[in-house]
Amino acid sequence: MTRPSSSRQDEGLQGNSDRKQSEPLRRERISELFCYFAGLGGWHVLLRERWPYVLLAVVALVRTFNEKIVTEEASNV
Repeated sequence: MTRPSSSRQDEGLQGNSDRKQSEPLRRERISELFCYFAGLGGWHVLLRERWPYVLLAVVALVRTFNEKIVTEEASNV
């Protein structure tokens, strides 16, 4: 007596073939991400060692733009 094949087994086989086909694309994507983050290595080191100064610079920029916007709104009124 033969057992009918289940749809789950068929889907599993199809999933394996899809996985094999997408493997080169996955490797290529991982390679692209690695190159991208390797290129940002200098920025990462800068932020890791000097993050308090970078944070202060960002806060100063935000305050400057905020004051500029408030001043423009006050002069328009």
